[in-house]
Amino acid sequence: MKKVVFFIILLIVLIVVPITVYFVGQQQELRSRAAPATVLALNPGTVTKNNSDTFSFDVQIDTGGNNVAMAELHLTYDATALEALSITNGPLAPKIAASGVVGGGAASITVRAESTTQPIRGTGTIAVIRFKAIGSGGQSQIKFTTSTYVSGLGENNPNVLVNTIPATVQITGSGITPTVIPTIIPTVIPTIQITPQPTATDSSTTLPTESLTPTISLESTPSAEASNSAIQVAVESDESGMSSNTPVIRGTAPPGSTVTIVIHSDPVTVVVTTDENGHYIYTPTEPLAEGTHTIVVTSQNPDGTTGSATSEFTVAGGGIGSAGGDEMPTSGSVTYTMLLIGISILLLFGGVMIQVSRIGP
Repeated sequence: MKKVVFFIILLIVLIVVPITVYFVGQQQELRSRAAPATVLALNPGTVTKNNSDTFSFDVQIDTGGNNVAMAELHLTYDATALEALSITNGPLAPKIAASGVVGGGAASITVRAESTTQPIRGTGTIAVIRFKAIGSGGQSQIKFTTSTYVSGLGENNPNVLVNTIPATVQITGSGITPTVIPTIIPTVIPTIQITPQPTATDSSTTLPTESLTPTISLESTPSAEASNSAIQVAVESDESGMSSNTPVIRGTAPPGSTVTIVIHSDPVTVVVTTDENGHYIYTPTEPLAEGTHTIVVTSQNPDGTTGSATSEFTVAGGGIGSAGGDEMPTSGSVTYTMLLIGISILLLFGGVMIQVSRIGP
């Protein structure tokens, strides 16, 4: 009888201890992945070009151990010295979430990984931007704006970007002589004056002189461009501002736009299309974790323009998976809990052994 009880308790200990070690290790690993460490840089860092030269910069990423799902890139430059020709994705980011837009001293594009199971990792090129030098000389800088955003997978902080590195262009030479557009002088139709002659029978009546001067109009009506509605997003919540773990997400964008919705922390990515009135709606198919979440939506509009919006919401409770931010217990509290479990098992083992020794063989 003693041996049976002993082996049962020994079996319980052998099962509980490895499970305890495993879960402690998992908590420590999860917290080690929570630190943002991604860096974006323009390569090469410095170039020297003549006026009218065309050239490219690679947007390189170093994930620093983060798993990256998406990168929303926004760059700025001096439009009097440089002309951006195009921006597209690079080999390390095989998908485009929002098409590239250039002009007016700004360039933007949103690129993403192949899928959430194949995130962007390591070092490589996620975008390529082409320029033409149009300045007559001097130095110009290309840099990332504060709107640049890198979305991480399985991280406490949804934006894992910690640093950006700009590039510098030195423009030399006067370049091509600009084309002189000749001045066009409009032809003016001369004034026509008609003076009717009085008749002999009515010498007292003199008709007034009639002067006809044609009016020349040189007005031109500029083409009016239809303004697109800005993309908007809202998450359903109760009176206290808390959302359920499957909240209704709705918003607006130009009719017929393709809208990419990314919900962090996991993250969850889905693509929807606005209806004829510009509305879209989505409800998560899997419950979200308890805690604060960030939602990022980007739209690819029918006219080729793009838009983006960001919002935060808090899941009240009953969610699954890891909660974001401060809801995650620290590894120290888990270790303390497991230690109490181990002590309880040892006390239980000691009590059983004492009881068995009293009963005897």
